[in-house]
Amino acid sequence: MLKLNPFGICDMFSFDDFYKLEDSTKEVKILQSLEKRDFVFACVLAGCEYLENIQRVGLKVALKFFDKYKTFEKVLGKMKEHQTYKDRVKPEYE
Repeated sequence: MLKLNPFGICDMFSFDDFYKLEDSTKEVKILQSLEKRDFVFACVLAGCEYLENIQRVGLKVALKFFDKYKTFEKVLGKMKEHQTYKDRVKPEYE
């Protein structure tokens, strides 16, 4: 996984190193419990420059849904049913 800053400097993150990381925070444990594919979807759902963000969804909300439903398809389905988010999930997210 790569992260490019506005100055053209790139940081590289290794999934394998991240999954081996011993961290006691709940957020890290949730991310480590996800398959790599869903890890990426959780990050995108929390906010990225490729899609317009879902209003009132950041990392905390995204991880809450992923902790409970585990896969992107289930998370998106539940968000579409959720009172707060159902009208905010745009078709591009599918």
